[in-house]
This record gives sequence, C-alpha cells and structure tokens, in this order.
Amino acid sequence: MKVPRITPSKLSALCVPDPCWLCVYRLLKMNFKKPFSFPLPQIMQLLDKHEKQIARVALQEDGELPKFFGPFTTATELLSVKSLSGYHDETDLEVYGIPDLVFKAEDGTLMVLDNKTAFPKGDDEPLAAVYCAQVNFYAYLYQHAEVAQEVSKVGLLYYTFAPMSDDEIIDAFGPHEIWTTFEPHVKEVELDPDGIIVPLLKEVRELLSLGEPP
Repeated sequence: MKVPRITPSKLSALCVPDPCWLCVYRLLKMNFKKPFSFPLPQIMQLLDKHEKQIARVALQEDGELPKFFGPFTTATELLSVKSLSGYHDETDLEVYGIPDLVFKAEDGTLMVLDNKTAFPKGDDEPLAAVYCAQVNFYAYLYQHAEVAQEVSKVGLLYYTFAPMSDDEIIDAFGPHEIWTTFEPHVKEVELDPDGIIVPLLKEVRELLSLGEPP
C-alpha cells in the first residue's frame, strides 16, 4: 500500500476551528484531488518569484534585507530550496513541502518565512492556526531531515495590495505599462515543530486508519 504523502496544506486542514472530521477524512482518502486542490494562480506564482528576487538582490547588493523583514533581518544568505521530504516512522506518513523563503542567520541556524498574499491575520482569527502549522511544517522537515538543521525562527510575510488615490495613480501607469505597490507585513510566529506537527500527523493517521467514515 502506498504511503500517504502529507503536505502543509493537507495537514493544516485539521487546524481550522471545529473541523468537520468527515470532510477531512474524505479529503484525505481522495488525496485532496481536484476540485479540492488546485495550483497557485499564475499571478501569485509570479509575485512569489518577485518576493524571492527582492530578498536575493537585497542581500547581494546591500548585504542585508529591507527593514520590513523585521526579526528576520539578521539573515546573511537566501538559500535555494526546491523541495523537502521526510518520513514519520510512528505514523507511517511521508511528509513533503516546498518552503517559500529560507534564510541562513548569523549563527548558522535557519529562518523560514511563508509568503501570504492576504491581509495579516490576528492570533484569534481562524486562519492564524492554519498558517502557523504550515510554516512549522517546514521547520519540522528541516529539523528531522537526514542531515538535520536547526531552525531558530519561523514567520509569515504578508503582501497586501496598496490602493492609490486618483492623484497617485496618475504616476502609476505609462503608455505600455502599469505599476502597483504592495505593503509587506512580517510576523514571527510560534516555533514548535514537534509540539504542533506531530499531534496533527497522529490525527491524520487515526483518520486514515478508520474502518468507516467518522
């Protein structure tokens, strides 16, 4: 039997308040196939590349990240990461993910940021726990990789569209182009990969092992 592959988005589905366990069970059994899973829209993929380019060029040219990176400005290097994968023995689950931004800090530890093209979420909002689990998932992958690496910080990088007044928008387009701006908001979140991720993996295994839907 094929070992189930668990990604951050699949795992974090259990983090919404009062989840429908029947829904989660069915989604897991269907492996979150379409129409319940879909790729990031092309414009968001391009924005993600743009964000990485900003971090890379800033470190290369200025030797430091822009101030809006807040507690992550201690980064000395942007790491190129295509994917991470691992295996959780206790639950017999494969874990897999592709982090957005991974930096090396001055002390050699890693710092992980997850990009969000959404309005910043307060700690009491439903998606806050979802986002926290997703970025801790990447930290878990690093700390339990074949060659383990310590993660010292995880956070969220929100990019929100910045509207313009009529006067401002005059200078925001030309004969053949349009410009727009985004306001970045960086938020450091709780770092506890084992405490957050392992219980969720156990819940996934418990659901998958049920003889009938909950």
